[in-house]
Amino acid sequence: MKLLHELFGDPLKQAGKGKQAGAESKREHKQGLMGFCESCLADTLPEDAGSTSTFNGMGTRLYSFSDECPECQSRVQHLFFCFLWIPLVPLGRFRVKYCAPQRYFSRRLRPRGLNEREKWTYFWLYTILAAALLLCIYVRLG
Repeated sequence: MKLLHELFGDPLKQAGKGKQAGAESKREHKQGLMGFCESCLADTLPEDAGSTSTFNGMGTRLYSFSDECPECQSRVQHLFFCFLWIPLVPLGRFRVKYCAPQRYFSRRLRPRGLNEREKWTYFWLYTILAAALLLCIYVRLG
């Protein structure tokens, strides 16, 4: 009569294999490799955007999207610090792949200069914010 572990294998060894496979899967998930194609992985760094949230309009949010990848459907988004839901401080550009409406994997894009469209967007954003601030000061002192 054969022992059970000879018939079905050693359960302790199988549990170890499962833990090892689970650890590899968690490591891949943590590094943000799941779902990104090779070209997107090559253009990004292994740093993620972290958790984004706002409370009463203050916090961090991902805004705008561009450069959708035809292979993995990830897209480039900008992370901003917001006050009253107005994006004030750009914190970085990330390649984002959504797995649910509020859940995503992200990887920081390699640094590069701003393109002409982004320069004008930031110029007008900060011009409008400065004008609004000056108007508030004028009305308050007025």
